[in-house]
Amino acid sequence: MKEWQNSQVPHNNKLTKSWTKSEETVLIDIVSKYGTKNWIDVSRRINMLPHIKHKTSRQCRDHWLNFANPKIKK
Repeated sequence: MKEWQNSQVPHNNKLTKSWTKSEETVLIDIVSKYGTKNWIDVSRRINMLPHIKHKTSRQCRDHWLNFANPKIKK
């Protein structure tokens, strides 16, 4: 079995990386400004920034619902 580096995890034949603190901060800022109704728009705004790796709308929504939302208990 191959060891994954840089917190890469195989998922549906693709490699996904965990969210960095700066990426999470940007997600929180964008969601606070534009809301949680249109995740495609949220991912487009995140992907416009040069220091962030590509994030899909589903990745943004899942990360918000499971980790980044300040209303959830961690």
